Amino acid sequence: MAALICILSCRLFEYSPYEIPTRDRGDGWIAGQLARIAGTDGRERMFSFAVISDIHDAYDELEGAVSSINADTSIRFTFVTGDLTQYGLNKEFEWVDQRLERLRAPYFPVIGNHDALANGAEIFRNLYGPLDHSFTYRGAKFILFNDNIWEFSLNLPDTAWLESELSTSDSLRVFPIAHIPPWGDQITPVMETMLIDLFSKHRAALCIFGHQHHYHLGLHDGIRMPYVIADNVADRNYVKVAVADSAVSVKRIFY
Repeated sequence: MAALICILSCRLFEYSPYEIPTRDRGDGWIAGQLARIAGTDGRERMFSFAVISDIHDAYDELEGAVSSINADTSIRFTFVTGDLTQYGLNKEFEWVDQRLERLRAPYFPVIGNHDALANGAEIFRNLYGPLDHSFTYRGAKFILFNDNIWEFSLNLPDTAWLESELSTSDSLRVFPIAHIPPWGDQITPVMETMLIDLFSKHRAALCIFGHQHHYHLGLHDGIRMPYVIADNVADRNYVKVAVADSAVSVKRIFY
């Protein structure tokens, strides 16, 4: 009887939601995603990409977003602007990742404040690589960065890294991508001014964020910084951005 109880107990408690997965695909995962789009990177500068945000626990709605994005063959890749999870737990990352893996085209997440709870930051790195990274595609540069100040002890965002990335991008159309907009609840007024000055100085084509759980497209601080905030997945819509030689257009897609 004691042996039976031990076996049943071990099976019952063999998994902890706070565990960190042993697999570490990290940098290799990013390289794999970039390899998938390398074959579509030609002289043609026109292309489209999708943006979804704030998945939390809206798994059914996420499946709808994946199906809708997959149906649009013009979309070359998808950005997820943070909060893939509600509590930063390994099982949540697994549930979301299983659904995102069904996307026909590559996807690139940035970390959100909910993703950094518990052991979430380490899990995120194991799955998706560095929290700050960039890549270029068809004359455009995408700069993905961590700006979740409250959940990290570091001085975030890393403005020195951003300045370096932006200063080598003047011949490219630049798309900064993070979870929290510069005027969001975690960003100080000093940091807000610094970020807007950076993105304006280097003429960002479009700054892309989430976090606010509502869609908004506009120009922040007059005409200095064009931006879009993607809605949360639970409201069953995402952003489609079309990049052409002379313009960048944004459309909200409901599904």
